[in-house]
Amino acid sequence: MLEDNLLEEVYSTKFLGMYLDRGLIWNPHVEAACAKLSSAIFSMRNLSQYCPTQVLMTAYYGLIYPHLSYGVTLWGACANADFMRLFRLQKKAVRIIAKIKIRESCRPAFTELQLLTLPCLYILETVTFCLSKCTLTRGRNIHSYDTRGRDNLRMGQHRTTAYEHLPSQAGVQLINKLPNSFKNQAMPKASKTRLKRFLASTAFLQRGRVPGLRLGDH
Repeated sequence: MLEDNLLEEVYSTKFLGMYLDRGLIWNPHVEAACAKLSSAIFSMRNLSQYCPTQVLMTAYYGLIYPHLSYGVTLWGACANADFMRLFRLQKKAVRIIAKIKIRESCRPAFTELQLLTLPCLYILETVTFCLSKCTLTRGRNIHSYDTRGRDNLRMGQHRTTAYEHLPSQAGVQLINKLPNSFKNQAMPKASKTRLKRFLASTAFLQRGRVPGLRLGDH
């Protein structure tokens, strides 16, 4: 009850274009996004029979990209199986644009078209949010010892895995894996553009996999 009004209890609800569920596991949002992407891919497949790459790129940014980028800092921490469902649909769209077969690796196509993979998009938005909106603590702010990780960012003390999925904490983990030229500065517009170019040129295919870690190739 809210005052004299009876509120209906539901498992999930739509708020500002995102489906929020009780446990914030993002299943309803992923389901809705997959349905929209599937319809968009059907439209792009029909367009590809008559339109050049430039038109297909415009369709991608109008039909596919908004559903992948909106709120990715939050729902991007969903279960890996759900994340990969959306990523597979993105790869279908890129294969249509690049006109490559289903069995071919689409990683070169991402690089050639300068499109961010879904993992790269998650890295870009989470790192940008963390650097521009969060108060960050480094090892050297806690102690004066000359340790190897004194310049790395420190996560907040926590007991649950859910805390690690917060953008402020996931961003810290991702920033620590980036080259020093990115993690030792604030995030003005020029720095975000440079990070975006770096991610587009590398086309990471796994969430959270950044320089220093083994990459997939499909």
